[in-house]
Amino acid sequence: MKVRCIGNRGSNLPPALLDPKSNRDENTLFALTIGKTYVVYGLTVYRSFLWYYLCDEEFTYFPIWNPEWALDPYYYEHLSENRDEEVQIFTKYQKLMDEEYD
Repeated sequence: MKVRCIGNRGSNLPPALLDPKSNRDENTLFALTIGKTYVVYGLTVYRSFLWYYLCDEEFTYFPIWNPEWALDPYYYEHLSENRDEEVQIFTKYQKLMDEEYD
């Protein structure tokens, strides 16, 4: 699935999703380009809203869920630390999904 960015500021979010404790308020600027189309690598529900996992312009975090993530409780932590094995796994799944949506 692909989505097109229509807003990149906290002020574009529903008020229920703003949370200064999480560094997400009306002034937050997300690393997304308005009008750009992004591949969706995963979905989740948070506070009754649907959230997309995608790669933003600054690669702020790794957005993909995959079997390794489900099987290894430390997978995402290692991925966030840019460990070679986990990054290679992420890159493999990212490439598969990107090719599927080209």
